Amino acid sequence: MTLSQDLWQEHQSIVAEMMHDPFIEGIADASLSHQRFTYAMRQEGHYLETIARVYSIAAAKAPGWESFGMLHSMADRAVRDVEMYYQFAPQLGVDVVDKTLDPTMHRFTDFLLSTAWGQDIGLTVVALVPWQRAYDFIGDEISHHDIPEHGSIDWLRNCTDPGRDLLIRQLEDLIDHYARPTPVTYNTYQYALQCQRDFFQAAWDTEPDAESEE
Repeated sequence: MTLSQDLWQEHQSIVAEMMHDPFIEGIADASLSHQRFTYAMRQEGHYLETIARVYSIAAAKAPGWESFGMLHSMADRAVRDVEMYYQFAPQLGVDVVDKTLDPTMHRFTDFLLSTAWGQDIGLTVVALVPWQRAYDFIGDEISHHDIPEHGSIDWLRNCTDPGRDLLIRQLEDLIDHYARPTPVTYNTYQYALQCQRDFFQAAWDTEPDAESEE
């Protein structure tokens, strides 16, 4: 088993918690309120902008030309994702002008940037992969069921985009090449997943009185 595979398998309990989070269950059964969905999508813009920067920092630190080129291409794709987000999100009712940062998203984006600036490429990629692998996994699991058409369906389709799966596998190859199986590596992966779990819960908690929803 490769390091990237072991990291993913080692933290399946957190992934299971996310799968049973009411926010994710609400996407799966189309019951998620518009307020909760748009709140999460507004934070998505902060996430996308951050990973574009992190890819660029990692590329600058890449010891080899091949890894530099790969990370540079990922940064280009991330920039395009940001541009697409600002075109697409308003159509879903997302206020992209509101730059209020959720504390859980702030914690994660700060973590990503501090890791990118302060650590080597191996640990930086370890910090990047968990959210993307978990999004891919969640989207794939939900897509196996009959999904009603609803506002978050395009988000789900983006999660299961084959091109995104290729990007994740390339990142995991970088983990296997540059990262080391140390406690810091495992703790970094775990912390990233915990941030993601906490973010889903925070998005759900934007409407504390769930019983009043229609």
